[in-house]
Amino acid sequence: WVARSTGAAQFHGSSVDWRTSSSPAQLTAADSQIAYGAANLVSVSATSSQLTASTAAAPMLSLGRASAPGELQTLALYAPLGHVALVGLARRAANNTFPGVEGTVWIDPSALYAIVPLVGRGEGTPAQLSFPLPAHPQMVGWTCWLQALLPTVPGALDPSSMSVTNPVAVCVRS
Repeated sequence: WVARSTGAAQFHGSSVDWRTSSSPAQLTAADSQIAYGAANLVSVSATSSQLTASTAAAPMLSLGRASAPGELQTLALYAPLGHVALVGLARRAANNTFPGVEGTVWIDPSALYAIVPLVGRGEGTPAQLSFPLPAHPQMVGWTCWLQALLPTVPGALDPSSMSVTNPVAVCVRS
């Protein structure tokens, strides 16, 4: 395993004891599945040959609990302070990779409804976007997917690439 971050690692087969300046953590890798625990260890990613741990939070999206027609849904973006995220809303999911983008693009670029810019507010403070779910009862079952591209946030494994967030799905339910 290769570990890159601001801590020190000790390797024990498929386990890594990871120490940062304030606390230890144990990382266990088995078939690219990572279990970890430490107050200051925020993100871990792995492939079959590389383990990367970071104390900087990876950009991410989360959704509120709204699901009924006409309810107000809230999208939360967790991203570094001042960095712009381009949030794409698409009617179809996809599974694409693009040069210069680290990670999978899970929304279908050919099925975009909108692209909305949001500005990161720093760790622990989400930028929020609220929008009403379609109010017509015939829209029950309608689903769309959202994912953000952060052109100025470097990738964790390849700092010359751009970051993407996790995808989230909005589904209108009765």
